[in-house]
Amino acid sequence: MRRACVLALIAPLILTACGDGGDPPPQRPAEPPAAPAPAPAPAPVGPTPDQVRADILSTLAAHPAGLETESAAGRRVLSAFGPADCRPGAEAGEAPFERICASPSQSGADVGSGIALIIDSGLILAAVVRGLPEGVEGWDCQPAEAPPDHTICMATRVSSAQSGAWSGYWNARAGA
Repeated sequence: MRRACVLALIAPLILTACGDGGDPPPQRPAEPPAAPAPAPAPAPVGPTPDQVRADILSTLAAHPAGLETESAAGRRVLSAFGPADCRPGAEAGEAPFERICASPSQSGADVGSGIALIIDSGLILAAVVRGLPEGVEGWDCQPAEAPPDHTICMATRVSSAQSGAWSGYWNARAGA
């Protein structure tokens, strides 16, 4: 009798598993195809030239006596310039300073530059800024003679003689 009871319990399971007439159970409907993988996100875009210039100017404004090139802030400012953007003074027409770094014009034009930095004795001591008459806050700034939309700014530690020499150099080179 036990066998009959066990068989009675198992029989419906066997019939359900096999389906009607002992056929294999029906197949499940096919899974819908997987959704295509999402397109990779665009690479993050770096700061705009205006943002880079604003960062440089605010960093310089925080250092009115000049910015050490080997400080963290100095390295960050100089990293905005490519290797081809910086030249020793001797290569810049016997300039009266150690080195100059100039970025390309914001408009992409070949005339002038968006910002140029004069470096001497391991310090950023002067900046020439295009299209910003007020120049660098806290620095001694004056309009450049050439090109007319540029402002020349000197750190507070720059002597009058140095300032005159550097401004003269810039005006002579830019006006040529």
